[in-house]
Amino acid sequence: MTGPKVPKGWKGSVGRIDAKMIRDSTKDLKSPIYYICGTYGMVGAMVGLLSEVGIADEDIVEEVFRGYSS
Repeated sequence: MTGPKVPKGWKGSVGRIDAKMIRDSTKDLKSPIYYICGTYGMVGAMVGLLSEVGIADEDIVEEVFRGYSS
């Protein structure tokens, strides 16, 4: 979840997804599959981040929103 307006009582993660958030969120999962859906730029950035933290391509499923320029 990003942005300055976090609902009162929210106990989950806040901020942009980064390597630490990925590691912390998936540390107890045996063989996670990562689903990414968004604009071309966002999907590309997330696939790059997942690759940087050692996630295999076959564990990433992606879908790009059509009609956006970035």
